[in-house]
Amino acid sequence: MKHLEEINATYWNHLKFAWAEAIICVCIGIGLFIHGLIPWLFHDLFSKYLPKAQNRVNEQLGKTHIQ
Repeated sequence: MKHLEEINATYWNHLKFAWAEAIICVCIGIGLFIHGLIPWLFHDLFSKYLPKAQNRVNEQLGKTHIQ
């Protein structure tokens, strides 16, 4: 499994991280769906989510955080 070697992760750590991110993405998607119907709710949900998600990925890859 070349991908796991490239990111220096075990199968189970990779699975746990990927599934956790998938659950977060589903929740963000629900929030965005609600925002589409009611624009004054969750107006900054996605813009706050993106840098946090990138930081989590960078952390997994051993890279530095973004602002």
